[in-house]
Amino acid sequence: MKNNTSRELLQIQPTMLEDLGPDDNLSSGRFGTVCLKKFRSTPVAVKYLESSSVKEVQREASFLDKCCHINLPIIFGVNTMQKPYFIVAEFYGNGSFKALTLRELLHKDEEHIKSYVNGPEYWLHLSFQITDSICYLHTMGVLHNDIKTDNIVVSVSPVNVITPILIDFSKATLISEGKIKVLTAAEKDRYRKEHMQIAPELIEGTHPQSVKSDIYSLGIVFASIYKFTKYKPIKELAKKSLMPFQTRCTSSEILAILMDLMKV
Repeated sequence: MKNNTSRELLQIQPTMLEDLGPDDNLSSGRFGTVCLKKFRSTPVAVKYLESSSVKEVQREASFLDKCCHINLPIIFGVNTMQKPYFIVAEFYGNGSFKALTLRELLHKDEEHIKSYVNGPEYWLHLSFQITDSICYLHTMGVLHNDIKTDNIVVSVSPVNVITPILIDFSKATLISEGKIKVLTAAEKDRYRKEHMQIAPELIEGTHPQSVKSDIYSLGIVFASIYKFTKYKPIKELAKKSLMPFQTRCTSSEILAILMDLMKV
């Protein structure tokens, strides 16, 4: 990352976390389980990384710690002293302590969504915020590598204003450390079917992870938004983000297009 300054992250002992209710599981995945807890009277999302090493936990936490953007998570600290290791970050949800991903929002009925989103133009604003956070990461020399609607949490204010937060940095890398995937034919077929957000050049192994592979994943997010909204400017963003590698836009170019669209 361009910012080479570092600080020692706060070590948070398990006893410093309080339960908020019997059903505190927010999500589960390959890399761990996220639970809703309370830390110093503040609701937090605690990501337990059962199978990760101390180095892997510290690496993920360091990406969060060195990034400062309204659409990226705020980290409070970690536990790398005893298993299960975990990362403590700000909880993003509503007043009822319910978290909502962009994928879940897009699958709600239209009347429910209208309580959050007032007019199709708001989707441009939401898309701008997501893109701006990704552009910021790229400027900092970081690739997210797992951009999808499941990894965008929607923070809801008391007056139902929504703010997207790009989460889950478990696959993040430095741009300079982008890797080439080496997949068998069967694995390539599985990736195409089960991981549509992965850029084709990564599946084929012709290029390493890059700014453009992040943008391809962002294009799938745009396509998901367009599928619900049928708002044509979002469709154009998706097209430009899903172009073949050589002609695909960068994050700064997509951001510039969004800024022009928002002026109209």
